[in-house]
Amino acid sequence: MNAFREKIASHPSLSSLVSDLDQSARLVFDADCMTRDKPIDAYVCFYTSYYAGGVVKTPLGRGRYASKSADDVADNLLASMAQDIAERWNSTLRSNAIEIGESCLSQTPSSCAVPAPLTPELRSNVLNLAQSLHKGGLQE
Repeated sequence: MNAFREKIASHPSLSSLVSDLDQSARLVFDADCMTRDKPIDAYVCFYTSYYAGGVVKTPLGRGRYASKSADDVADNLLASMAQDIAERWNSTLRSNAIEIGESCLSQTPSSCAVPAPLTPELRSNVLNLAQSLHKGGLQE
């Protein structure tokens, strides 16, 4: 994991490591490596990445890598995390926004704030249930 931390730190304009107490983090990357019993054993590491928006964590991807080189494993973890973000970030933001909007609309007879990712599509900052149904609901 030290090699992975060093690779993240070498790109400070793209990302940074924060403590798990930081509520502003929007990407959560959980990773760990198995203990090597002998120095000749391979490094075996795994990860799960999540989008942390609102009150939920939505999985983006996961993987497992094994190599005799800690640097190879760190490179693969970083590349896979980047691929998870590139392939799933926008659709995950949209899905979460729809769930948040629908949840609000199902719990109140009045209006709800439209989640930011949906504002351009709905051309509104506020929406009530009648307007949502008139527009055909929110489609994923």
